[in-house]
Amino acid sequence: MRQVQQKISNKEYEKALQLLENLYLKKQNKELNYLLFHTYVRAGEYNNAIQVADEFIDEYVANDSWLFEYVKVLLHAGKILQVFILFKKLNKYFNQDEKNEFEQILKHYPSYLNKQQQRLKKELIRKLKYLPAFDLEKQRKIIAQCNLLNPQELYLNTKGLLLNNDLSNFTRMSLLDMLRKTSDQLVQVRTFLGEIIDVKLNELPSIEEAEVFRKLSKEILNSKKYNENLKLKYLSELKLQLMIIYPYLNQFTFEELKKLLVAPISQLNSNEVVFRKKLTQELNKILNFKIN
Repeated sequence: MRQVQQKISNKEYEKALQLLENLYLKKQNKELNYLLFHTYVRAGEYNNAIQVADEFIDEYVANDSWLFEYVKVLLHAGKILQVFILFKKLNKYFNQDEKNEFEQILKHYPSYLNKQQQRLKKELIRKLKYLPAFDLEKQRKIIAQCNLLNPQELYLNTKGLLLNNDLSNFTRMSLLDMLRKTSDQLVQVRTFLGEIIDVKLNELPSIEEAEVFRKLSKEILNSKKYNENLKLKYLSELKLQLMIIYPYLNQFTFEELKKLLVAPISQLNSNEVVFRKKLTQELNKILNFKIN
């Protein structure tokens, strides 16, 4: 450790990181994690710092000093939206002083973006206007860059896309999930069936929190008919299916959703058959895209 401290004092961060990474592999504890995080930050390696901190994220959240350092590093890395999502998640647990400090950081978030990130943000907003013109892979890459936006910018630049018939359903649902994490607005969404429905964002669960996922995933995991590989395959497909039908998760009961997803087609009425067939088509599109 003396060698590490000496390298850090001499600003020889690359050498300090080599030593620290080896130490951390042998003994992973929160103290070494924080020192490694801090050294990555000093070296300007913000994404590596975030990756390391995430391994002990509960410790960072429990320590105000560590938490606010972590938040500032997220901002330096251009993960603006992630910081707002984190604030929304933790806000109810903060005392007034903690809330004030976090809000002050949020207030000054633009100052954390460097010139390249500012340029990328402008390009991103331009690309979002023409998102349907790109192929699915490019759409996913563009959406991944939405971390550069604040919640209001995300809402204003994507709410119209939720209705766009030229945009793939999976992309629309990905945007809906992103908006759910940051906004309480009422939005209109075009579903995979072509229907336009109203969705209250703060009433839409995450896929993992949805009753239908919790119960069906438990059935899959407890099944003795499938080996472990098949269980993972079916869980992955279940998540994709629920993503495809996302706006309907709080429109139907668990039993109705279970019937639509897994009942033999002979037990479905004509409308349910249409639902199942279109769902299967959408799922195959995604699976074929992944294979290719």
